Amino acid sequence: MPEVAANLRPLWALCVLCAISSSVEARVRLRGQGPGRLLHRVDPNFVSVTIDSSLAEDPLFMRMLSSPKVRVLAKALSPAFVRFGGTRQDFMQFQPQGKSRGPSGFSHNQIIQSEGICQSDGEHLLALWRKQKQRLTEEDASRKYRQSTLDELYTFANVSGLDLIFGLNALLRNDDNSWNSSNAQALLRYCEERRYRLSWELGNGIIPVIATHCFQLIPSCCC
Repeated sequence: MPEVAANLRPLWALCVLCAISSSVEARVRLRGQGPGRLLHRVDPNFVSVTIDSSLAEDPLFMRMLSSPKVRVLAKALSPAFVRFGGTRQDFMQFQPQGKSRGPSGFSHNQIIQSEGICQSDGEHLLALWRKQKQRLTEEDASRKYRQSTLDELYTFANVSGLDLIFGLNALLRNDDNSWNSSNAQALLRYCEERRYRLSWELGNGIIPVIATHCFQLIPSCCC
């Protein structure tokens, strides 16, 4: 019995502490900080959202961006950034007059689950990237989005008072493994002609082990 009582003491102390903390008010004052003085000012665009790049191929979603109700709801978030990017942004290409294809139902998480790949393992991450690139290539050798997609995204952001950040296709590579920026340049020229004001993101948060393979910037021993 004494041993049981001793083991219950921490639990009893925790219960008493919870009871006290729920019924006692406390005031905290930081030294050197007077009343009304700011400790830190959060950026006005702190609350922001992302539109996954795969949704550019979904006509229903793109039409939804023109809904007055959706725009009113989005405006309540402003000022904020709306980022267009994701896994597909690294492979998608801008085609001003082209036709986009419908959604394939394929997702980044589905690859991970179907292949049983552990994201914490560098070699498995590299294998994941290779499989992902191969599947995307097989689905559509050069997956494209039209200028109307960009127009709809920009109009939605502009009307809603949001700042658009557009992801560029960093994994389009030349034979020497350098970035093939020709398509990105065509996109920038189009935005310049339309007088669009937006920000750019090069690549979708490249993982170091993938960067080693793609860009050859860091030795494999670092991964």
